Amino acid sequence: MRVDLEDQFNLNVSYSKMKRVKRLGLEKLEGSFIDDYNRLEAYAQELRDRNPGSDVVINISKDALAEGKRRFLRIYICFQALETGWKAGLRPLIGIDGTFLKGKCKGILLVSMAQDSVKHFYPLAWAVVDKETGRTWKWFMELLRNSLEFEDGEGVTFMSDMQKGLLEAVSTILPKANHRWCARHIEAN
Repeated sequence: MRVDLEDQFNLNVSYSKMKRVKRLGLEKLEGSFIDDYNRLEAYAQELRDRNPGSDVVINISKDALAEGKRRFLRIYICFQALETGWKAGLRPLIGIDGTFLKGKCKGILLVSMAQDSVKHFYPLAWAVVDKETGRTWKWFMELLRNSLEFEDGEGVTFMSDMQKGLLEAVSTILPKANHRWCARHIEAN
């Protein structure tokens, strides 16, 4: 593209300027990440309207609100259909894990999965949080408990690797639930 500009218009443009103009052009066409985050609350409301009974929770940073800004902190989603499927008779074994989000939007994706009678994975709920801490795991587990009506967790087994703060979150939020380690992670550690 630099060569074309130089040949056709006799312009000498640096690589960094080309990159900046490309980014600005793409933002103008597709919108910026800031615009997308500002639309998250509308998206959450649309999910609630289109999926009655679904649990969609968005938290905004209190520090940013004090400054008059809105900054996304975390979101939790559990659709009513998934809640109903769980209650209809899935095995009381839930896998819980977290993974890094890469790219421009950093964060951690927390997920809970179950397994149906033909051993297919069945998503229950997921959340995007800013970082993986005991506090965010407790937040996720409280919302999962409320969504799936676990009460104290009796009769439910959770399987996970050794995530930061997860063991404490499960034992605090669901004291009667069982918590087991994934064999692959036991062997690796």
